[in-house]
Amino acid sequence: SRINDADLPFGTGTTPPQMHGRAPLLIGVKDFARFVAFLRKADPQRLGGLDSLQNGLPSFLRVNIDGLLGGLTGDGTVSSDDGLAHFAARTDPPNPDDWRTPLQRLTTLSSVLQRLGIDNVKLTEEAGDAYRLEIDGKLTARVGIFGPTLVITDAATTDLRATANAPPVAPPPGAAGGLTLRLRASEGRRLLGSLFGIGANDDSENVILDRFGDLTGWASAATDGVRGQLQLGLR
Repeated sequence: SRINDADLPFGTGTTPPQMHGRAPLLIGVKDFARFVAFLRKADPQRLGGLDSLQNGLPSFLRVNIDGLLGGLTGDGTVSSDDGLAHFAARTDPPNPDDWRTPLQRLTTLSSVLQRLGIDNVKLTEEAGDAYRLEIDGKLTARVGIFGPTLVITDAATTDLRATANAPPVAPPPGAAGGLTLRLRASEGRRLLGSLFGIGANDDSENVILDRFGDLTGWASAATDGVRGQLQLGLR
C-alpha cells in the first residue's frame, strides 16, 4: 500500500521497450527517467557524480540536472562491452535542445566557473556535439546529442555517434514488460565460466560452454512485485 507506480524501477505495462545497439549486452527499459532514479538509489557511489555536479553549480546558471534526467520518460537502452564495468545509455529526449542548450552554456562558462572557485567541475567540448565532464579530475560522463538522440557514457573510448545511430533490435520472443535483456553467447559464456570456475583450457568444460547461445529475458513491473523470465539458448 506504500508503493505506487513512481516507485517502480521501470515503466509498467506489457509493451516492451525498443532497444538499439550492437554491444554484447543490451538492456532496454521503458520510462528511462524512472530507471535512472532507481539506479541512483541502488548504486549512489557509482552515480554520485550527478549529485556533485548539481550541488556544485551556481543557481544563476539555471541548470537543473535532476530535472533534465527526470524528463527522459521515453524508451532507453543501456549497452556495455565489458559486463557493465562501463556503460552507454541511449534515449530520445522529448526536446533535445533541453540538453543541448545547458551543455553549450556550461562549456562556454567552464573557465568562468574555475575563476569562481568551482575548479572541481570541468566540462569541455569534444568534436561534433559531444561533451566531456570531469569531476575532481576523474571522467564522470561523456554526453553527445545527435539529432533527436542523447547518449551518455562513463567510458573514455565509446563512439557516441555510432551509439546514437545504432540499429533497433527486436525484443526477446514473448516479451511482455517494461525491461528487456539480450546477452550475446560469447559474453554469456565468459560470464558463466567466471561464475562457475570453468577454465578456458579444459576441452571438456569448453564443450559445455560452447553449447550455450544467447541469453535473453524480460521483466514486468507492478506495485506488488517485479516478474519476468530468462531464456538461455542452446546450440
